[in-house]
Amino acid sequence: MRKIDKWWFLLFNMGMFDFFRKKEVVRENVEIGSFEEAVRIFEERVEVLREKERVVLSDIIERLDGFYVSVEGKLGVLDAVDIEGKKEYEKAKILVRQGLDKYVGLVRGLLKDLRGLRKESLGEFVGEVGRVFVGFEKGSCKVYERATYLVGDEMMAVRNEIRKFYNGLLKAFEGEKDLIVWLKKCDEVKGKVGEISRMEENLVGLDKEDRLNEDRVIGLKDRVVGLKGEVEGVEKSVEYVGYLKARDEVGVLSGRIEREVMKLKGMIDFKRLVGVVHSNEKELGAVKRFRDSFVSEFSSNGGGLVELLESSGMMSSEIEGQVDLVVGLKKELVEVKKKVGVDVVEEKLGEVGKIEREVEVKRIAGVKVRGRMKEVGIRLDGLKSEVVGLVEGLGESL
Repeated sequence: MRKIDKWWFLLFNMGMFDFFRKKEVVRENVEIGSFEEAVRIFEERVEVLREKERVVLSDIIERLDGFYVSVEGKLGVLDAVDIEGKKEYEKAKILVRQGLDKYVGLVRGLLKDLRGLRKESLGEFVGEVGRVFVGFEKGSCKVYERATYLVGDEMMAVRNEIRKFYNGLLKAFEGEKDLIVWLKKCDEVKGKVGEISRMEENLVGLDKEDRLNEDRVIGLKDRVVGLKGEVEGVEKSVEYVGYLKARDEVGVLSGRIEREVMKLKGMIDFKRLVGVVHSNEKELGAVKRFRDSFVSEFSSNGGGLVELLESSGMMSSEIEGQVDLVVGLKKELVEVKKKVGVDVVEEKLGEVGKIEREVEVKRIAGVKVRGRMKEVGIRLDGLKSEVVGLVEGLGESL
C-alpha cells in the first residue's frame, strides 16, 4: 500500500501559513500636515490598491473555474473505475470501494467549499483558501491510502491536480504578498477613520446636549429672578399686608382656643366622672379617651363630652359657659381663616427653591457632559494622529 507523500502534507500545513509571515517592505515615508490631508491621500491610494486587488481576485476566480472543470473530469474517471472486475479478495475490494467513494465525496466537498468562499477581500480569501485545503488534506489522508491500493494512477491524477493548483495559488499569493500587507494596513486606517467619524458625531451630540442644558439653566435662572421680583412686589402690596394681619389673627385666636380648651379640661373632675359611668363600658371608654387625649377628642367630638356630663349630672353652668366659649371661638377662627387664603409669597419662594434645585442638577449634568466631551476630544486627537502616522507609513507609491 502506498504511503501519502509527506511533502504534500507539509505543504498544506506550512506553505499557506508561512505566506502570512510579513516581510518588512521599505518605503519612503511622506510627511502629512493634517488629518484631513491624510484622509484625502489615503482615499486616493486605497482606490489604487483596491483596483489591484480586484484584478488579482478576478485572475484567481478564473483559475478556480478551470480547476473545477479539470477536477470534475478526473473524478468522472474515478467514478468509472471497475473495482469489482479486479482480481483481489472481495473484502479488499469492498474496503477500496469505500475509500474511493469517501475520497470522491471529500474532493467534491473541497470544490463546494471553494465555490462558497467570499471573494471580495484578497487577505480574507487567502486565509480561507489555506483553511479549506488544509482541512481537506487532513480529512482525506487515510481514505486516500485505502483507495490507492487498487486505484493508484487515477487517484494520483486527482491528487496531483489538487497539488498543482494549490502550489500555483501559493506562488500567486507569494507574488502579491506586499499588496495584501498594504491592504491590511488600509483596512486598519479605514477602521480608525470610521471610528473617528462616529466619535465626531458623538461629540456633536454632546455639544448640542451641553448647549441645550446651558440654555435651560439660563432660562431657569431668569425665572428665579422674576419670581423674586414678584415676591418683593407682593410683600409691599396692601393685600399682602392684610393677609399678614389676618394670619396673625389666626395665630392669636388659635392660641387662645388652646388655652380655653385646657381650662375646660381642668374644670372637669374625671375621677368622679369615671366613678359615675364605670358600670357602662361604652361611656367609660369615652371618658378615658377624653381624659387621656382631651384636645383631639374635644375637637372631633365635643358634643359627646357634653352628653356625658349631662347624663352623669356633672354639667355645671361654669362648664357649660366654657364649652360655649370654646365653640364660639372655633367658629370665629373658621371665619378668620377664610380671609387669610394662600400665602402667595411662600408659594413663590417654594417654586424658587424647586427651580434652584433643578439648576443644580443641570449644572452637575453639564459638568459631566463637558467631562465626556474632553475625554472624547483627547481620544479623537490621538486617533487622528494614529491615522496620519499610518498614512505617512504607506509611502508615496503603492
